[in-house]
Amino acid sequence: MLKEGGIMNEKLIMSKLKKPDLPKAFVTKEEIHKGLAFSKISLVCAPAGTGKSSAVSDWLNSQTSNYLWYSLDDWDNDFDMFLSYVIKGLETIDKNTAKKFQEFTKGYFSLSEKTLIKGIIALLHNVTVPWILVLDDYHNITETRIHNLMSVLLMHLPSNMSFCIISREDPPIHFGKLRAQQKLYELRMSSLKFNLKDTETFFNSTIKAPLNQEQINYFYQRSEGWVAGLQLIAMTLQEVDVIDDFIKTFDGNQDYIMDYLLEEVLYRHSDMSREFLLKTSIFSYFSYELCAFVLELPYETVVLEMEYLLRTNSFLISLNKEKEWYRYHHLFRMLLKQQLRGYKDLNLSHLCKRAGIWYEDQEAYQEAIFYYLEGEQFEEAQRLIEKRFTVMDMELNSASWLDLAKRLPLEYLKSSPVLCLGYGWALLDQGNIHDCQKWFQKSKELYDTVHLTEKSDSIKIHDPDTFENIPIMLLCSKAYIAAINGKYESLLSYTEELTKLARNSRYSRQWIIESFVGMMHWGQGNLIDALKIMINLKEDASNGLSKSVRHTFTWIIAEIYIQKGELTRAKLLLENAIETILENNDLPFLVATYYMLLALIESIRGHRDKAYNFLETSKVYGYRFEFMDWRYKYHLLKSRLYMQDGLYEQAEACIQEGKQYRFLNPAPEVLTLEDLSFWLLMLTDADESKKFFLVDEAIKKLEETSLDLPAYNEEMHWKIILNQAPVEIYGQRLLPICEKLLERGKLQQRDLDIIDYTLILRRFIQDSSQKKNLLNSAKIYSRREGILQPFIEFAEENNMLEDINVMPFEARRAQINKNLPEPLTGRELEILLLIAKGYSNQEISNHLFITHSTVKSYNNRLFSKLEVKRRTEAVAKAKRIGLLK
Repeated sequence: MLKEGGIMNEKLIMSKLKKPDLPKAFVTKEEIHKGLAFSKISLVCAPAGTGKSSAVSDWLNSQTSNYLWYSLDDWDNDFDMFLSYVIKGLETIDKNTAKKFQEFTKGYFSLSEKTLIKGIIALLHNVTVPWILVLDDYHNITETRIHNLMSVLLMHLPSNMSFCIISREDPPIHFGKLRAQQKLYELRMSSLKFNLKDTETFFNSTIKAPLNQEQINYFYQRSEGWVAGLQLIAMTLQEVDVIDDFIKTFDGNQDYIMDYLLEEVLYRHSDMSREFLLKTSIFSYFSYELCAFVLELPYETVVLEMEYLLRTNSFLISLNKEKEWYRYHHLFRMLLKQQLRGYKDLNLSHLCKRAGIWYEDQEAYQEAIFYYLEGEQFEEAQRLIEKRFTVMDMELNSASWLDLAKRLPLEYLKSSPVLCLGYGWALLDQGNIHDCQKWFQKSKELYDTVHLTEKSDSIKIHDPDTFENIPIMLLCSKAYIAAINGKYESLLSYTEELTKLARNSRYSRQWIIESFVGMMHWGQGNLIDALKIMINLKEDASNGLSKSVRHTFTWIIAEIYIQKGELTRAKLLLENAIETILENNDLPFLVATYYMLLALIESIRGHRDKAYNFLETSKVYGYRFEFMDWRYKYHLLKSRLYMQDGLYEQAEACIQEGKQYRFLNPAPEVLTLEDLSFWLLMLTDADESKKFFLVDEAIKKLEETSLDLPAYNEEMHWKIILNQAPVEIYGQRLLPICEKLLERGKLQQRDLDIIDYTLILRRFIQDSSQKKNLLNSAKIYSRREGILQPFIEFAEENNMLEDINVMPFEARRAQINKNLPEPLTGRELEILLLIAKGYSNQEISNHLFITHSTVKSYNNRLFSKLEVKRRTEAVAKAKRIGLLK
């Protein structure tokens, strides 16, 4: 029953995706069936032993829809593991969506939690058939990301999906609005417990010797209709000769009843069966093989023992048709575990260790780690978590690995150089540049202690290969941080050292080092060398890169082509990538980035209407599947387009909104929102002294460095200075800088920058003949790829390209909106566009991931500002005044 699957490439216990079989004496309650069928969202919440799971399982037997049943345990408190089981269960409902889901999770390491959740829900909307998701034992979940996913899912539940949560306590999920809207069915203790008639039906089908009405009344009153209590009573009565004598000893409150009945049940079993029950209570699920290994019993003995327990109705539930996996009733198991802790001679720690070994042999590593930790076998847990680091890191699952590592006591973490290394890298993957440093330092200290001294007995090494690679992996972390911070001189030094180290090591991830070398060349403006490396990494089949990582190299290569001015190559690469993804029906989580780069190409060619259209398409994909820094760069490009059209207020608002989406990225940033803010200030601020101060500071900073020229990733900042600083004041100081930057651009064959600097250089030239020659030179370079953007931004003559300066529709709309008595906000304009496309309120809610009531609120404000009363009127007026085409 263990099969391959899951985003962590672990084996999954398939029985967790099977609903429990109903007991033979199950009593169906029709009112529960009606309630569960009435609402698409159900919360079944009551204490252990109330028949929650059985009631839902019975209802599912009457349904024609497909269902995904997922029984949750403590080890499912891991976001990756949770998604792995959901994906596996979804395969039986919609294989195509499950495949896309699997593909999506391979690339989610680069996504924010909010974006990830939006992507998951968008995928669930693609399921083509009616289906029901049941999450059993949800009280085991404490992972915030899972709770957040469930809350958003409830808000945007697909129309063909029903959802049921079974829990012992109310989960921290937002049910308030659903209750107020009467969209939530709640099944509580009062509805689950048996009434007198149910109790009579239950005993009549369970006890061979029938009970009289007085006896039934008595047991009903004493149990208060609690299902588990009645089941234990029935089990006990099967071995009782005189029922009235048993009644005389039966007294006390409900808690006492359960303890008393458990003692009675255990007492009536043989010593061997009693020990078997107690020991196997450590398992959430168990099979014959697992029990035989952990209990160190012959397989045949285990089979006979379990058959006996099944015959005696000892709360044993079969989880699959093959009768291979079982579990105890939850309340019964809980009571058994309490008893087990009192039996020191049964050695709980030893049992957990053997359970961990068995699961580890089955490659079910999450479960193995859970049992090692449960039995306080910390060294075994340390060993396995350490060995899992390299595998999970390669699978881009360092966040899940970190969750495992955090479960270890601190002293076990700090005694392992590999664990310290992994901890640091997992934090760095999350963008925590500060806290990762102390873990890297600790890893280095432990590594040095092992190699430089003999006092290393307390230092644990379970993965010798990774241990030996610690120096190269620590150096990789320094290179990564240098790339993020744009310190390419340091990156050059690190890559040279990394290359030397790699030659003398067994480091298997050479492609990472090569990518750092590529980033270093890119960051220094050596785009030709950067392209060669990145193209080779993408196309080299021997480096073992996943499809999602290869897709990532596509946008890297396209962006370098664009910066180099090779727009046709970039466009062809992006169009082919989009076509391949859509033809193969792959998950489009990079398509938003591809369309955003197509918009960038069109903006450079001066086709601003096309640029806005591509941005709109990019946004459609980006709302559902955005990747890394897409949202930041989307606002970056849109702000620049607004600035080209003189819409400075809109540009400023777009810049401020985009700044909240900053993403730490090792890829060089040749234009930032800070650059655009500086550009806006230079264009619009009336305070000349402030501008002079900023220019003086930039020149002073450059002169204080040993470099003659600014770094490549600072060139845009200097283009702004060169283009905006008064020539009569700064001409002599800025002219040599501009000339040298132009020369460097020519040397590195960066046509786009050559055109920019050629046009800017004309500001510093007095001779009209020279100015004309420079202009002709810029035009020659621009004709190769139809580049017009530099003429819009840096040419002195405003009328030299009148055909490009026709304001695009997006800019005209922004101007019209600005002139309204009360302009529409960005979100209101967005909703107006969706209304015009025929979207319903619910479709708008799902598309924008906002609540249905929020959509209505936006509609009311929108109608008020346009002075209309309904949707059709809003669209008609928006077209009449020019807000819509």
